Amino acid sequence: MQHPLDPLSSAEIDQARTILTSAGHLGGSVRVTTLAVQEPTKAEVRAFDRSETDRVDRRAFAVCFDLIKKVTYEAVMSLADDTVVSWRARPGVFPSVLAEERDAAQQAVRRDPRFLAALNRRDIRDVDQVVFEGGPNGLFGSPWDAHRRVVRYVPFLRTAPAENYYARPVGNLVAFVDVDTAEVLEVADNGPVPVPAAGGGFSPGDVATTHPELRPLHITQPDGPSFILDGHKLEWGRWQMRIQLHPVEGLVFHRVGYREPVDGRLRSVLYRAGMSEMVVPYGDASTSQYWRNAFDAGEVGMGVSSQSLELGCDCLGEIRYLDVAFADDHSRPYTVRNAVCIHEEDTGIAWKHVGVHVSTSQVRRNRRLVVSHFATIGNYDYGVFWYFYLDGSIEVEVKLTGIVYTGASEDPSPSAGTVIAPGLYAPHHQHVFCFRIDPEVDGADNSVVEVDVVPVPRGLDNPHGNAFATRTTVFDRESQASRLSDPTRARTWKIINEHSRNAQGQPVGYKLIPQYSASLLAAPDSYIAGLAGFATRHLWVTAHHPDEQFAAGRYPVWADRGLPNFVAADRPVRDTDLVVWHTVAATHVVRPEDWPVMPVERVGFALRPAGFFNRNPGLDLPVPDGHCAVNHDSV
Repeated sequence: MQHPLDPLSSAEIDQARTILTSAGHLGGSVRVTTLAVQEPTKAEVRAFDRSETDRVDRRAFAVCFDLIKKVTYEAVMSLADDTVVSWRARPGVFPSVLAEERDAAQQAVRRDPRFLAALNRRDIRDVDQVVFEGGPNGLFGSPWDAHRRVVRYVPFLRTAPAENYYARPVGNLVAFVDVDTAEVLEVADNGPVPVPAAGGGFSPGDVATTHPELRPLHITQPDGPSFILDGHKLEWGRWQMRIQLHPVEGLVFHRVGYREPVDGRLRSVLYRAGMSEMVVPYGDASTSQYWRNAFDAGEVGMGVSSQSLELGCDCLGEIRYLDVAFADDHSRPYTVRNAVCIHEEDTGIAWKHVGVHVSTSQVRRNRRLVVSHFATIGNYDYGVFWYFYLDGSIEVEVKLTGIVYTGASEDPSPSAGTVIAPGLYAPHHQHVFCFRIDPEVDGADNSVVEVDVVPVPRGLDNPHGNAFATRTTVFDRESQASRLSDPTRARTWKIINEHSRNAQGQPVGYKLIPQYSASLLAAPDSYIAGLAGFATRHLWVTAHHPDEQFAAGRYPVWADRGLPNFVAADRPVRDTDLVVWHTVAATHVVRPEDWPVMPVERVGFALRPAGFFNRNPGLDLPVPDGHCAVNHDSV
């Protein structure tokens, strides 16, 4: 039986298109920018999972854009009844630029005499060798601010089809295009800068050296993996969850639970969790860079940017894959093969102790379930990995690789970037990710506690000055819960259920452990800080609302502001259905070693049980066969 949280299938995408077309909403100048399952209410899902009902209306949600009227619409369709449940215009907001709009805009730039003249001043005669990178104009006081969908395009030179064109930026040249009309509004030319001459290839034929031989490394599970994948339901050890690849958010997990070791009951941990938004603000004030602030989830889509994964290349071991269906701009289905990779990894020691005085040794090995996908967005490749451990812990890791964005410069030591090749530099920038965690720790109503570790003042209780203790703050309202991490206090945040207690009488909980990183480094009154307010704090806690799904809003560049607007209501967040938003950032001061292709850099966080269990839940892990009976009589 299909679960109400399952993503849309190819057949359902076709059905959604037919419903919209039959109702007169689709076709002609109307395109679809997003099409995904409309998630039912929590009450409906819980009733279905408890077998209290066998029917929950499958619905689809679509964002549509009329290319002629320049109006955005949101639609909800009932797949059970073949009807349009709602169709509403959203004046003043705009979805991401469509592929056909982008192509028309770039062709217009190629024909523009001002742009061709600028190329000639740089001795570039073949406009077909020019490749464009674009981004929204933003609101910086230009005469085009009134045009709601203006895109700036920056040229690069590609002299061969497979060449890494980021090695050859055409400096100080930007074209402003109204994508609604494909009109080139302005060509800004601040003077020629030499196009860097060195190449940026990284294929085997481009590399002069040969690495010493590495012998084969085989990871095998002759009896198959320990997990069971049934459609989108995944079970492994004591873990149970549902997974999907959302077109905007990428990997999303629903109904994550862990079976209690003592009595086997399934205890809820998370109702829903995934990456809500990411933004890449640049810290370079030059003409070609200052406006670059890519919202790679909200503008482009982490899911629809997913790549097919290959065994032995992207994934190693006993792998199971998920193929995922998405909709194109005309609501036609296409499939990304092997979009999600699922496998197990040995992670070393789970726990160990050698009893020296009793000549005994006990050791158990840990293992994790890995669910991952890779999205390629422009020059960067992002691997999003979720790890589930046997001891009830969860870790999230984003692996950043690909090619750094570049600029041309004759300055041997630019203040806002790093020279990585002659005449070529890479500007400083950040990658800021916001994860939306909808917890369900032993039930729907949770609270969040900030835990700092602080020294105890000297006194009768601390005469030697060595004592330290935890200081806890329970967040009662949203206004209290916009927080920064603090490594000097070992700050963590605990999600607790005040109505569920462990054997020691403590509220059960899960601890969010941040990987300490900078928040948004742009000025508080900067344009990007207004768009990406979520990036100014590492933690936000909000009351749950089904329409508040994206940290920067559904339309981040054109209208929405997301979390700062959400928390303005200052709703209660204690002992209620709440959402935790966690922001992590990679602040990238580029190294020469990041060129021409960047070694993987990692950012992430952890969720660990904190009072959720009465004792170590890994006590019953199996003893490794024949290797751990050690006698220590000689010690």
